[in-house]
Amino acid sequence: MHKPSAINLEPRGYSPQAGQAFYSSLLERVNKVPGVQAAGAARVTVLSGVSRTLGVSVDGQPIRPDLSNAIPVRANTVSDRYLATMGIPVIRGRGFESTDRPDSPRVAIISRSLADRLWPGAE
Repeated sequence: MHKPSAINLEPRGYSPQAGQAFYSSLLERVNKVPGVQAAGAARVTVLSGVSRTLGVSVDGQPIRPDLSNAIPVRANTVSDRYLATMGIPVIRGRGFESTDRPDSPRVAIISRSLADRLWPGAE
């Protein structure tokens, strides 16, 4: 069963780094609970009505200052087990891993519809 919950640590005085450590520790403990198949976290809660839109470009092309080549996409920041928790399969490539950190090379997972939009006809 999926049970979305929201935990906001900012009012409790957590720094971004302390918040990340808290969430990592919490998810590690929850994933070890007998009967739990997967637990994950997301910055934007599903069906909350909130979204983040970012501008992206294709194949390393820098986004122009006037944003004329920026492609608007909805984005979210999620934990390594989020996709498994939500039952979302990775069709190609890899999912997120616990070693994907803010200071690591960037990783993105895109939908099939965005892939078709960015690379029409490509497999």
